Amino acid sequence: MLSKTLKLNIFELFRRLGPEHGACLIAGARPGVLGFNPAETFSSAALDLKALRAFVERSARRQRIVTGYISYDAAYPLHGLQRRATDDLHLPNVCLHAYDNYCTFTGDRALRLHFKAPDFPDIVRRIMARPLPLPRAYRSTNFHPVISAAQYARAYGAIRDYLYEGDIYQINFSHRLEAATDMPARELFLRALQYNPVDFPSYFEAAGFEIASLSPERFVKTDARRIETCPIKGTRPRGRTPASDERYCRELLENEKETAEL
Repeated sequence: MLSKTLKLNIFELFRRLGPEHGACLIAGARPGVLGFNPAETFSSAALDLKALRAFVERSARRQRIVTGYISYDAAYPLHGLQRRATDDLHLPNVCLHAYDNYCTFTGDRALRLHFKAPDFPDIVRRIMARPLPLPRAYRSTNFHPVISAAQYARAYGAIRDYLYEGDIYQINFSHRLEAATDMPARELFLRALQYNPVDFPSYFEAAGFEIASLSPERFVKTDARRIETCPIKGTRPRGRTPASDERYCRELLENEKETAEL
C-alpha cells in the first residue's frame, strides 16, 4: 500500500466526482474518509454473519478500507425477531464497499492518498482539473408525509396510552417524508450540509440508492479497547469542579431514562 499527501480540499474533490461510482464520504471521523470506485461490495437483505465476517477479513488481508452501513432492521434476523413494520423501501440490511484506493483527511487542506494503483494520484489530479458543475435551479415537488394525519393521530394516542399505563417511559416516534426532485444526490448532500452544518456528515451510494446523512451526534466509535459515544440526549455539561463532574456522571449512570440513551 502506497501513500501520498496532496494539498487540496476534500469537498472540492467530492464536488468534481462525475462518472465515478460507489462514492462514500465520511467527514465526521478523525481522520475522514473519501472513497470511490470500490474494488468489491457486500450487499445483503439478510444478515449472513459468516459471509459478512469473511468479507471484512478478506478486505483486511488485502489492505482495503471498508465503509458502509448495517441498518437498524438488521436486528430482526440477528435476534430472530418478527418484523412488524412494512418493508416498503426494500433496501439491503447490510451494504459495504471495500476500496483499494481511497483518501483520508484531517483538515480543510490536507489530503492523504492511500493506494495500490500507481496512477491513483494522477486520477485524483485529473478529477480536480475538471471544472466545477455550473450552478442551476432544481425542482422538488410533492413534499408529503408517508402516513396520513389520521394515522399519525392514532399512533400518538396509542403512545400516550402506553405512557399513562406505565408500559413504556420513552419511545422514538418518527415518520418519513417524501418528495420528488431532479437534484442529484451528491448535490443534495452538499446543499443540505451548507445550510445545516453538523459534526458528523456522511454520504454513501450503492446500486439503486444513495444515503445522505447529516447527524449532530455519533452513536459509537471503537478504537482497540477504547469506546467513545457522542450523543445529544443522555449528556450533561462538564462541572466546574471534580466533585460536580462526579455528580453529573453519577446522575447519568443511575437515572433509568438516561441509561436508555446508551
